[in-house]
Amino acid sequence: ITTEVTGFTGGQLSAYFGIDILHNKTEESDRRVIWLENFSGMKEKLTLKFIAPTDAIRIIYRINKETEKKSKCKYILLPINEVSIVELEVNKIEITKNYFQPRPKDLSVIQESTLEKNLVWFFGSARSGTTWLGTELLSYKTYIMREPKIDEHLGFLSPLSKTLPTEMEQNEHRPGYFFSFKYRNTWKFYLKKLILNRIHCQFQNLSKKIIIKEPTASSLGFPTIAECFPNSQLIWLLRDGRDVIDSQLDARMHGFSKGGRFAMLIIKKITTKHRLNFIKNRAEHWLQITERMQKTFENHSNDLKLLVRYENLRKNTFEELQRIYKFLQIDIPESKLE
Repeated sequence: ITTEVTGFTGGQLSAYFGIDILHNKTEESDRRVIWLENFSGMKEKLTLKFIAPTDAIRIIYRINKETEKKSKCKYILLPINEVSIVELEVNKIEITKNYFQPRPKDLSVIQESTLEKNLVWFFGSARSGTTWLGTELLSYKTYIMREPKIDEHLGFLSPLSKTLPTEMEQNEHRPGYFFSFKYRNTWKFYLKKLILNRIHCQFQNLSKKIIIKEPTASSLGFPTIAECFPNSQLIWLLRDGRDVIDSQLDARMHGFSKGGRFAMLIIKKITTKHRLNFIKNRAEHWLQITERMQKTFENHSNDLKLLVRYENLRKNTFEELQRIYKFLQIDIPESKLE
């Protein structure tokens, strides 16, 4: 991709030209950039060469926005619709280094409090409809953070164990363990700051609701997150465990998608013994997750939590969504909801 830029005034690392590589045609997954650092007043041709795993890309200029430094800038930029795009042979491409989001200024205590109140932690076991609700139905006037996997890291299971307790629970009474119970007040305080500042770096907004969709296979870190964010909202999507396991079994036998991340799990022929063992293990796992989520849910503030049953959502989608948006304090016209 080639553009032309004439720079007159500006600071180093205050402006760049580049592309966003998009996932699902809307969500940025990566970025390639060239910094604009020539202020001679002479027209400069800039060419960005890159390999993208998709043809969904967005051409961008950034001036004093999402950049490392701010300065007075003056440029003449070639309009986006005049930027030249040429496809090259792969062996002729020298890859441009990945773009790293500059670290923004730390949030103040007041800003952290504001952001915390606009976070909506959305949990549910895998195969319980979390993508349908969390990604599609709750997309009106919200941001969606898809599976950041925070709870999986906090609720990591030992490789030698596929059941509770988690690594954190097994080591919590050992003083040298980083997440030791003895130092809980300290690491929880800074874990919360880390999560808040990381989320703000991505969305740069303190006024909009952010739905954090965590439909993990474990959700074992759910209690720790709820403790760190007592002023955030929680939505728990609960589906009949028998249907969850039936869906997991179907996915195991037929696969989620061609070449998807679960392709390795596909089993063309499954014996009765394997099938029963799979159902038994997943049933025990689902029970552990559900009991843990239920206890955590009960301990959260009544006005900041909402239980949604998948079966009700399927049967009375309109009414259930009205109830959820009311809980989120988001006004949505009935026509838009319909």
